[in-house]
Formats: sequence, structure tokens, C-alpha cells
Amino acid sequence: MFSRAPTKTVPPKAAYPEDGQPAGLPDVYLSPNASLEIEHCASYGNVEANNWNTGGFVGYLEKGKIRNSVSYGNVKSTVAGWEPKTGGFSGTNTEGNIQNCNAAGTVTGSHPTIAPGGFIGYDNNGTTAGCAFDKKKNPSLNDVGADSGTPGSNQIKAADTTSLLSNICGSYLGGHTLSKADRKEATHLTEGNIQYWVCANCGGYFSDASGANMITSLDVVIAKSAEHTADRTGWHSDADNHWNTCECGEKINQSGHSFTWVIDKEATSTEKGSKHEQCTVCNYAKTAVEIPPVKTGTEETKTSYKIIEGTESSYVLQSGNSLTIRVDAEFSKFAGIKVDGVQIGKDNYDVKSGSTIVTLKSSYLNTLTAGTHNLEMLWTDGSASTTFTIQASVNQNPDNKNQETATASNTQPATQTNTKQTTDKSPKTGDYNNPLVWAAWLIVSEIIIAGTVYYRKKKHL
Repeated sequence: MFSRAPTKTVPPKAAYPEDGQPAGLPDVYLSPNASLEIEHCASYGNVEANNWNTGGFVGYLEKGKIRNSVSYGNVKSTVAGWEPKTGGFSGTNTEGNIQNCNAAGTVTGSHPTIAPGGFIGYDNNGTTAGCAFDKKKNPSLNDVGADSGTPGSNQIKAADTTSLLSNICGSYLGGHTLSKADRKEATHLTEGNIQYWVCANCGGYFSDASGANMITSLDVVIAKSAEHTADRTGWHSDADNHWNTCECGEKINQSGHSFTWVIDKEATSTEKGSKHEQCTVCNYAKTAVEIPPVKTGTEETKTSYKIIEGTESSYVLQSGNSLTIRVDAEFSKFAGIKVDGVQIGKDNYDVKSGSTIVTLKSSYLNTLTAGTHNLEMLWTDGSASTTFTIQASVNQNPDNKNQETATASNTQPATQTNTKQTTDKSPKTGDYNNPLVWAAWLIVSEIIIAGTVYYRKKKHL
């Protein structure tokens, strides 16, 4: 029955006749001995007896001491005709001393008028302190049975099962074996819990690590939230917003992104870098952009020189003219010319000081197509840029009124013939209907005819 031997082992007696009571076999009989002590023992078995002294731990105790012990089993007395003394821990306690002991079982009796005691069946000037029985299992019982002798000094608590088991941890097992449960917040669909500690032995709940403040399992529960709560899937996002989802599927906490720049690769003086914008809340990232190479501080600062004369000049093809630009830059640092982004040879231009005067030769200009061209003049420490226009010659553009027409002295009969041949072979266009062209041809024809007549008259003279 006992899980551990008492300090002094006393064999049970076969009978204890007193005042004509019938002899029988009590559960355990401890003879009158003030020096007898039992400590830290437990009884696990169920007890059923037909003797008048029946207890879960001891049937009869006289002048002995029992400390920090427990009776786990159920107790049942079948005595119906005599005066039974039945208790959850001790049947009879005559001048005995019981401290910090507990009775955890169910106690039942068979006598119609004498009820058993939840802890002691019959008290005869005994003493108890810090003891308890399970009131939940024995709701109709008192701490001491209905039939008693001289009442002693009893401190017996009618405890609920959880509290009783907690008492056993403290008094018999030497303390709780606690494990911590961290706080868990409630969600929209599930309950949470406060931080608490639970004992592996008694199953008791405590609000502190020392096990001093016992609570119930209901006390640790945090009710479900009436509001939507974010599930564990984290942030969801698109190009404009981010949001969470509730366990129920509802979209919550939606708001616009808050971007900051993140460097993916640092730029150097020779290599480009990259960076992207990233949301500080959900980490949504935009497409990376390029970081230009950085200056190290050793690069020379380039000067943008001022053009003094010749900006946006124009040249008529085959005119034989040149195109001159003057720039306020040091002649000794001159490095070359680019036209439409391509550097041209030195034989295509002349350059001289004062400040720097650049002249594009007609031989080069005649190689360009009509239209606007970009001109960039280079120096070792800077550059100057402008544009110039190439205009078609009179033969290429008869509608250009700013071009001079051919004179009679420059017109030869062969030219007329060649022009006619060219005209005959060329497709006719609307350009020959220009009145100025016809007027020019008329003047030329009249001069030729007049010259011919004059020549013939002079020959006949």
C-alpha cells in the first residue's frame, strides 16, 4: 500500500478489543506510542473493510505522528450494524498528530445514520494541521465523521480536486514541477492564453514561476477577438498597396507603400551600380535602376566654352564659301572637331588663334547633305557646341529665292545643249513651271539670238 516505508514500521494488530467492541482486522493499526512518526509516505490502493476502524492511510492512530503523507485511494466501509469509524485518511485519531497530509479519494459508508468523515472518521482529542480532503468527490461529507468522542484541534480543509493535488505537490512531493507557457494572443477565430506555469505532477495552473499563486485553467484563456486579425501569411502586395489577410479571408490593414532606396551594387569610378526602391513595411521592391559611375575627385572639370561668332551659321552647297566660328577658348588647347558626333580630319578645316577661330572648308561642307548638323569643337579642358545648316544650291532647289541666278557671261551654248539633254532625259516635274525659271531662259535666248544677228551683220560689212 505504501510507496515508502515509515520512519518506524509497526506491524498491525489482529484485533483491538475495547469496551466490548467486536474484534476485527483494521486497515492499519498503530499502537499507542508517542514517539512513533511516519513522514513522506503515500497510500495508493483502495481500501474496503468490514471493521469499525477504516481509513485510506491508517485505520487507527493513537498518540503517533504522521507528516507530509497522502492517501490517493478510495475508502469504503461495509459495516452497517455497529458504529463504524471511517475516514478518507484515518479511521480513528486518538490523541494523534497529523500534519500536512491529504486524502484524495472518495469515502463511502454503509451505516444508515453514522456518516464517514472526509478526512477522519472518529476524533478523540486528536490534532490535525494543514490537512485537506477532496470536497468535489465527497460533497456531502464533513472533515470529521458524525460519531466522535472528545473533539480535538483540527485544521482540515475541504478542497477542490485541483487545489488538493497542488497541496500534495507541496507537502508530499516537495514542490511543483513547473513548465512555462508563453503568452499567445487571441485571433479572430482562435482563443489565446496569458503567460502561465503548469505543474507536471498535479496539473495545477499558476500565474507565477514560484507556484505561489494558483489559478484555474479558465483563468489563462484569452477570448477570441471580435475584430479581424492578421494570419501568419505575412504581407501581400501589388505595385501600389500592401495588406494582410484575416484567418477568415478578409483583407485588412491595406495602405500604400512607403518607399526607400536600397543599394544593390555600389557604383565605382569605372563601373555602374544599381539600386531599387523598397517598401519599408512589406519589402515590395520596384525594378532596379542604374547608378552612374562616381567621380573620384581626380577627374578634370570640363569647361563649356562660349562661341563669340558663327553660331547657327548656314552654307549653300557648291557656293565655294566657307563656314567660320570663333570661340572664346585658348588656341593652344585646341584638340579637334566633331560633326554629328564623328571626329573629322584636320584637312577639312583650318584653325588659328584669336581666341580660337575654326573655318570649315567648302570642300568638306559640299560632302554634307542639306539640313541641320551638330558641330562640337574640342579643347583638352572643355568644348563648345552649336549647329549649322547646309542649304541646297540653286540647281538643286530652284525655289530658293536667296540664291543668285546664272548670268549670261557664265552661260555657254554647250551648257544650254547639255542642260537640254539633261532635261530631256530627266522626268518632268512641277518645278519647271516656275515663272522665274522661264524668265531666265527667255533672257538667255534673246541674248543668244541678238549676238548671232550682230555677228552676221558684222561679217557681211
